[in-house]
Order: sequence, then structure tokens, then C-alpha cells
Amino acid sequence: MTRIDSSKIKELLLELTALPSLSNTAREREMAELITEKLKEIPYFARNPSQIFHWPLPDDIHQRSVVSALLQKGSRPETVILLNHYDVVDVQEYDQYRELAFLPAELTAKLSRLPGIKKLLGEEGEEYLFGRGVADMKAGLAIQLEILRQLAEDQDFTGNLLFLSVPDEETSSRGMLAAVPELVALQEEKPLEYQAVINCEPAFPAFPGDRKRYIYTGSMGKAVVFFYALGLETHAGDSLSGLNGNLITASLIRKLENNLDFSEISGGYQAPPPTCLKARDTKEYYSAKIPHAAGCYYNICLLEIEADQLLGSLKELAWQVLQEVLADWQGVRREYFSFQGLLDDPGEEKEGWVLTYQELIKLARERSGEEVNQALTKLTAESREAGVEDQELCLRMADLAKDYAEISGPGIVLGFTPPYYPPVQTDTKDSQGKRVQKLAHSLVDRAQEELGYPVELSSHFPGVSDLSYCKIGEYAGTRAALENNLPLWGKGYQLPLKDISRLNIPLLNLSVQGYDAHKRLERLELNYSLGAVPELLEQACRQLVEEQVERK
Repeated sequence: MTRIDSSKIKELLLELTALPSLSNTAREREMAELITEKLKEIPYFARNPSQIFHWPLPDDIHQRSVVSALLQKGSRPETVILLNHYDVVDVQEYDQYRELAFLPAELTAKLSRLPGIKKLLGEEGEEYLFGRGVADMKAGLAIQLEILRQLAEDQDFTGNLLFLSVPDEETSSRGMLAAVPELVALQEEKPLEYQAVINCEPAFPAFPGDRKRYIYTGSMGKAVVFFYALGLETHAGDSLSGLNGNLITASLIRKLENNLDFSEISGGYQAPPPTCLKARDTKEYYSAKIPHAAGCYYNICLLEIEADQLLGSLKELAWQVLQEVLADWQGVRREYFSFQGLLDDPGEEKEGWVLTYQELIKLARERSGEEVNQALTKLTAESREAGVEDQELCLRMADLAKDYAEISGPGIVLGFTPPYYPPVQTDTKDSQGKRVQKLAHSLVDRAQEELGYPVELSSHFPGVSDLSYCKIGEYAGTRAALENNLPLWGKGYQLPLKDISRLNIPLLNLSVQGYDAHKRLERLELNYSLGAVPELLEQACRQLVEEQVERK
């Protein structure tokens, strides 16, 4: 093993953090240039610049690219992928400290003087660095760059490392989705045999006050599901003649928010329950007309369930919600109208309907032919030109398709929006998976026995990550559900499921110790993260390549 200088990694971390590579901005392009410069400072890549690759994101207004670099030492094909992302989320929550968000040394000095900070930091002897991106995930990027440099210069290391740094991980993972087909092509061109992909995303505490460190052999998936609710139009002065779309949406939220029936349990881990990411109605301005149409979209974490199964369960829930709303609404109408001397509700009974987006589009095409397709294409182009986000656009597409289907409320349409992350795990069904699982256990043992840190092995990384696009099992149900129920599928968003299946790489998340990612107090615990994690990463790279060579 080589001696790892943590101060050098910290110096690199500070330099990387100083460049505010905010997601979905041109600053990501600047970060790609900085990473390329750092790669060229490694003698191996200075001599072999053709081993540095830039894979552009298709049709990207910011002209961003994936930065990758292939270290090949020896003639063997065994290759370990070092995966990281170089974008960070915005800094709105920093308030008066916003100007220091990308200056960790200065920010740490300021925050360390605040009341209660010492209690927050926990154990004595731990050292922290505050700042946007220090944990998520400039530290992992810096560590991987340094390990790449050291193994490139180590004469005893005779294997291959593929450094892979992607943009846009914090939004829709367009960087990783662009990288997947390139990884397949590179594997065939060289040729390479991918042994494992190792990420260094920050660990998540399993419960409040959790101080353990974690190594993960899987990554939780995620679906974003939209619900478009259609009520009945009316004037606010005659509200019971109509049905407010917000009432349907609010009832959906009440039923689905933190619903543990949609919180999967697998491998001793329970996924976080569903939570609403946005809710709104379709009214743009004040008027005395009720908002009869509304919508919301939901974050749903996945451990094993496929998209088609999830959609079926949510459709059942939506039907139950709609029936409860209609029963309450009709009960109130009867009570209200009885005051007017009417013994029966004069309005016709409403049963309502619930349709998947696939069912809605089928109905729209039956009634309007190609007109609905042309209208949706026009809406998509105009919305993209106006900068409408994908999730909002999916709701608008459902609203438009409803008109061509010639249906009225009350009803609910549901489907998917981007992004979708398949849940992944390193299993033991094949020799590669067994080897990575064995490696994970040996890393935990070393961290505990030699390095003195309480490290735990977990089958699920609690935060979604680009590891989801490195491996997939049976995906026919997921493909069909997304292809038919995600309005933007094939219109600027699509998962390369076939290429992901061809990669099928075992995965490992060797986490740095970070806290409060995406929050004002985002911080990195330095001793473990910059001291122990690099040593464990070096061991993983060596073990995955050297043991495979010995076995052959």
C-alpha cells in the first residue's frame, strides 16, 4: 500500500469546492475543464492525453460533458470504475453566509462560533469542514483523483482504472445517462472487463444522532409519480355545483404522504416513505371561478418493486381517494340542499374515473386520431423553449390529452415524470458479485480493526445515485410502464435500459462521512473521510484487480 497524504486531498478539495459548479448551469462546464487540468497534471495522462475522454450531453444548452480517463497498466482487461459527480445544488438556504458557501475554510471559521454548533458536531476529536459540495460530493471527487494519481505512479499496480466524472447528478442524471452507452462502447473497443463501479457519495445517518460510518453494496431507486386531478367547473358563489381540483389533490396528499404501505422493507432496511415534491392548481390569476383542475407529483423510494407494480398499486390508491372525496362531497351537497327544502341531491351521482396516462392517450387517439400527437409535440417544443421543467410539462401534457379524450371530471390521471432511478444491489448470484461482497466485508473489517472506526455494511444507499444506471435485472415491466406512462419518454428523456443491462456491473458506495447534504450546515468529517476512505479505496482497487489476475 502507498502512503496517502490527506493534506494533499484536502488542498484539492478546497480548490474544487471554490468553483461553484451548480447543477444545470454553465459553471458545470468550467468544472469539467478544471478536472481535465487536474488529470493532465498526472504524468501518465500527460504522456497519454488520448486516454482522457469527453462525452458531451446530447442537445445540452450548457454544452456540458462527462469527463473520463482510462488508466491502463499492463495488458489485462480487468477494470475498476471510479464514479463521481461534479455538480452541486444551489445555496439559497445559506442566507447571510451565501458568499462563503464555496469558501469552506472561511465558512467553517464563521459557523464554528455559532451557539450550539459544538453540540451538533458530536464526538470530541472529530474535525469538520463546512461548505456547499464538500460532502456531496467534491470530497469523493478529490479522493478518487488522488488515488488515480497514486496508482498511476505505482510500479507495482498493474491493472486498469476508469475515472468517470459526470454532471447533472443532482437534477436528472443526464450526465450518467449519456455515459452509459459510451461505457458499453469503450468496453467493446479496448476491450475491458468491468469488475466493479465504486462511488464515494456521503453516508446518510440511519437515525437522528447516528455516528456510524457506512459502506453500501446497493443503491435505493426512485420514481417521481404525477397525479392530475380533474374536478367540476363552477363559480365560487355556487361552489357545491362543482368540485375543486385542489380538494382531490389535497386528499391524495393526505392519503399518500408518509404512507408506510409504500415504504418498502428489504435486507433489514426500510425505505423512506413517499413525500410530495410539488402541488398546484391550473389557475394563473385570481378569479371567482374555482380551480377545477390541479396536480401534484410525488417522490417514491424503491428497493425492489418495478415500475409497473408501483403504478398498479398507486392506481388503486387513487381510486380509493376519489371515491372517498365523492362520497363526502355528495354528503355535503345533500345536507346543504336539504336546507333549501330539497330532500334529494338534485345533481346526478358522480362515480368518477381513474386512468393511467397510457389509458388516457389511448382514449384520446381513439377520439381525435393524430391530432393529439401533433398537439403534444407542439406543447413540448413550446414548453422546452420557455424553460418549463419536465415535471410540470408532464402535468400539462395530461391536461392537454384530457381535452382530446373528450372527458370531464371528476377523475384522476397518473403516470411518471423524469427522473427514474432503478433500485440496484450487488447480489451473490455470480462470481463478480460474490467478489465485491467479499471485498465489502474485508473493508469493514479493516476499518474497524485496523483504522478504529465503527463502520457498518448496508445493502441500500439511502440517497439515490448514479449507481442506479450501472446494473439492472429483469426490466421488461419497468420498460413498458415507463415507455407508456411517462409522457416525455422518447421526447428528450429515456433510459438506456438495454445498455444498462449489458453493463450489469457490481457496485460499491464507499462513503465519505458527511452530514446535512443540501442544507446550510452541509459538512464533511475530515479524519475518517480524508484519512480512512482513501486507504479503503486504494485497497478496493488493488484487491479487485490483483485477486482477479491471481485467480486467472
